[in-house]
Amino acid sequence: MPVKHGHGGGGGGHDAAGGMRWLLTYADLITLLLIMFILLYSAATQDISKFKNLAQYLRAAFGGVLQQGPTFLQGQGDRIIPDLVQRMVAATESAGTGTGGQAPQVFKNERGIVVRLMTDNVLYDLGSAEISPAMQQILDAIASPIKEANLPVLVEGHTDDLPVKSGKRYVDNMELSALRAAKVVRYLIEKGKVPPERLSAVGYAQYRPVAPNNSTENRKRNRRIDIVILEGSGPSSK
Repeated sequence: MPVKHGHGGGGGGHDAAGGMRWLLTYADLITLLLIMFILLYSAATQDISKFKNLAQYLRAAFGGVLQQGPTFLQGQGDRIIPDLVQRMVAATESAGTGTGGQAPQVFKNERGIVVRLMTDNVLYDLGSAEISPAMQQILDAIASPIKEANLPVLVEGHTDDLPVKSGKRYVDNMELSALRAAKVVRYLIEKGKVPPERLSAVGYAQYRPVAPNNSTENRKRNRRIDIVILEGSGPSSK
């Protein structure tokens, strides 16, 4: 009697093996989800203050936040000492308004406290990076609260869009703005005794205007030095 081959049984076993392959994909998915949740948990348990400081320095390094006028932030976990804004205002007021009719502005934004100095032909001579006596008077007044705040400080130089006149010492507005900021940093270190590791300088030339460079008045507003006391804890003074 001929033996019948069980084709149905063999085929059934093959289908069963193929049907179980979805378990491999499912297992891979579960593994990836587990890894993702572990990474999320690790990030959530990091020191939030260190993360905020890192984010702040990155924002500063890549240009910070465009100025949109004074913005006072409350209840955001700021590390700025409570009376620092008032102290900076008092310091700039004590230095007088010898800035061509433009008194120093002190305000707080997302980066920290900003002391804005309008440079228009008073704090600096036109096209010059040398600090004038009027500028020295202001820097002398704010050096003490800056030092006592023990926070990182970024000094930003800004110009309008008019090119540097030929024959001047500086190649262009980028070089002029950077040198002006660097001079302020050097003065705060040498005269104000602010720890140098907490100071840095950057020149933005005409590329960070607070007003369009389309009029004499707006260009005057764009010629400025911004001293930004960055939010976050700085290294301790020794």
